[in-house]
Amino acid sequence: MQPRDDSSDQPDSGMPDNQGVDHPPDRWLNKATLTRRGALIGMAAVAGVAAVDVGAFAYAGGWLRPDALTPSRFADGFEQVYGRHDGFRRNHAKGLSATGSFASNGAGAAVCKAAVFSAGTVPVIGRFSLSGGLPDQPDKPDTVRGLALAFLLPNGQQWRTAMINLPVFPDSTPEGFYERLLASKPLPATSQPDPQKMEAFLVRHPETAEAMKIIKQSPPSPGFSDSTFHGLNAFHATNDKGVTVAIRWTAVPLQTGQPGVPGASAGRDYLFDALIRAVGGGGWMFSCAAAFWCVHSDQTAGLAFTVVVQWMSAVS
Repeated sequence: MQPRDDSSDQPDSGMPDNQGVDHPPDRWLNKATLTRRGALIGMAAVAGVAAVDVGAFAYAGGWLRPDALTPSRFADGFEQVYGRHDGFRRNHAKGLSATGSFASNGAGAAVCKAAVFSAGTVPVIGRFSLSGGLPDQPDKPDTVRGLALAFLLPNGQQWRTAMINLPVFPDSTPEGFYERLLASKPLPATSQPDPQKMEAFLVRHPETAEAMKIIKQSPPSPGFSDSTFHGLNAFHATNDKGVTVAIRWTAVPLQTGQPGVPGASAGRDYLFDALIRAVGGGGWMFSCAAAFWCVHSDQTAGLAFTVVVQWMSAVS
């Protein structure tokens, strides 16, 4: 018998050790043996971790907070105000799509190393629209106008931006946007929002009241083709030297002497009809500029891009 060099609490079986054979000692097998109690404890621990993970996802998704503003609840809000219209967007439901091209002079490469800022021409898909969830709403001069652009890059990627003809967006948070949406629901008797609900909303959101003051200082232009569009979002752009700045798009029309846009008496679609006529007259061009802010200073500067968009076709 060979003496053991451990203090195992297992009784000696009286069997000879397997000298010269590379087998693990029996004590490891004995200590690794699962008991019913140990298995239950392990299963409970795993279940506890899983429950925490599921609970975290449920909380983040708003399932545990009935009043949380989730994407689906936000989308449902548009249906509460405008009704359900299958086959149309819930917001900016009325629109006209078009194709064109984006010609960059390469100046944007000084600010951003993204391929879309390199010199050259790429195809563009655009959509002009009116805000709201009614696809058959009559055109009105004070309805917010939208311009969405998708740049189709040679590598198969897309670069997208959404713009509206307001200098600033009225709301600073999704929750504020949602509250304003519900407060602006027209009353059946007047087809206008309830003034008391709107007043209460503006009291709760003074930032929107201030934004509306700025918006009123910039009345809308007669039509789409002479509208200036401003980006909804700012983006962080990084150049090849690693310098990052925040930029925001502005699309400014280049045309001058455009034919006047008739008033609403010309028809329910007078804004879009005028846009189609402008496109048919040789295309529509605009200069795309990016105002950018230095991350670590209050200095601002503008960077102009040479952009030509020839709207060759348009479909609703």
